Amino acid sequence: MHSLLRPFGLFSFRVQVRPLDPAPPRLPQGVEVRILAESEAHRFADAELEVDESKALAAFGRGEVCVGALQEDRLVGYAWFALAAAPHIAGIWMDFDRSAVYTYRAFVKAAFRGRGIASALYRFADARFMSAGRRFAILCIDSANQSSLAAARRSGAHAIGRAGYWQALGRFIGFQSRGAARAGFRFFVPGDAR
Repeated sequence: MHSLLRPFGLFSFRVQVRPLDPAPPRLPQGVEVRILAESEAHRFADAELEVDESKALAAFGRGEVCVGALQEDRLVGYAWFALAAAPHIAGIWMDFDRSAVYTYRAFVKAAFRGRGIASALYRFADARFMSAGRRFAILCIDSANQSSLAAARRSGAHAIGRAGYWQALGRFIGFQSRGAARAGFRFFVPGDAR
């Protein structure tokens, strides 16, 4: 049903949260997980990673944090974290409660999936975010993306509700369930007074 609604401009996502955990995550053998520096944006030149260098530089410029998984110095996966409102797509942004860190744009190359890399990426910087006063991580995952939903569950996340939007005919209407609203999660268009 979900994919049938997209041609009509309706997008639905599951909002999940997980408490931050200061204990270091279990790392897959042969994979290094660490916070990437802005000077490493060139690592996103690989088209398979689904984020290009310019998008990475823009995210670093907004103060976002990237945790990368590397094998033999090659980037094989990543997760981005925002401490303030972050862009979604097509001029739509997401916002959330400031006691949270927003986990987004997590990706692991197909050849490296199933090894626990995504869960390690999600949790690697928890202690850092806790020291910045954050208490939980919030994720917003496309309702049809079963593999990402499963990876989020393995990291300790649980569903709190749904959020989404309708965008068509030059109009935008965001919506969220009560659970998502309690976490302060919402989609919005900057400058839109509605």
